[in-house]
Amino acid sequence: MDTKQLTSFMCGGVASKVDSAGFWTGLETLRTEWQMDTKQLVSFMCGGVASKIDSAGFWTGLETLRTEWQMDTKQLTSFMCDGVASKIDSDRFVVGMRQLRDGIGQALTLRLMRKNDSFVRHIVSPQFVDAVIGIVRCCKEESVVPMVVFRAPYVCKKETMYAIYEALCVPGMDVKSFINSCRVSPYRSKQHRVVELLSRS
Repeated sequence: MDTKQLTSFMCGGVASKVDSAGFWTGLETLRTEWQMDTKQLVSFMCGGVASKIDSAGFWTGLETLRTEWQMDTKQLTSFMCDGVASKIDSDRFVVGMRQLRDGIGQALTLRLMRKNDSFVRHIVSPQFVDAVIGIVRCCKEESVVPMVVFRAPYVCKKETMYAIYEALCVPGMDVKSFINSCRVSPYRSKQHRVVELLSRS
């Protein structure tokens, strides 16, 4: 690991675990069993991973991603983020992922979760999962791509997802116009849109 890679690799979570034998054992497991090279280890590591790397539940979760979700090392490296690492040992999180997969398909589920901490942390909520599935289905019927509402700031509060789904369920709603109204810029305008949506729910 060169200086640039070490700088990217190091974070508060790593620093707090660097003197732990379990941390180094975990890194060796990633290097040997998961065959991660230095570049992949740097990309994979984050505060959430560092905090859970010596936990049995973390490794059980990784194995679930490898077997049930058929992720190889390259895919896992690009998928991991603080949100996934912090929830990966939660049964409710695994159930939420499965419900999303059953409702909107595996490819879209993983796409929505990838490097999207705000989205991932709400997957433990059944109401959030139901709202996401409902939004995707409403938009699919109108051939509308709703990705914007699954990113910040819309996804930062799960209540916003409920409000969006409720709005899309209104009879006669122009789905395409509604989603376009969420694509405003700059970011501050999106924040104002969130406030507006929440005030109507």
